[in-house]
Amino acid sequence: MAKRQNDMAQLAKLTRAAFQVRQAKLQKKAEAEARLQHEIDKLDAARETVLKTLSLEDGRTPAQITSHAVWLTWANRQRAGLNMALASARAAAMQEREAAKIAFGRDQVAQKLPAKK
Repeated sequence: MAKRQNDMAQLAKLTRAAFQVRQAKLQKKAEAEARLQHEIDKLDAARETVLKTLSLEDGRTPAQITSHAVWLTWANRQRAGLNMALASARAAAMQEREAAKIAFGRDQVAQKLPAKK
């Protein structure tokens, strides 16, 4: 009987460790997703600022407007790349979230096993 309780306690420790590993992985994936979203938000804010200045009426020269247009083209390509990276990060986070759910369930069951007699 003592061996069984010892085995159950070991199982509880192992499942807790596995769950904590999954939590840490999920946290890293969520942070990566948040960083990418922040980069997109910064790029969007800069883009809005540039779009407001694209007018000859504000005293801008055609060369300045052309340079802004070139920057906007670059910004659009950057945003597309960031969106692709964000989609990948979100997919990875979803997969990790599912794995964390399973690890959480196993941990919850294993924590209750030693209490049963």
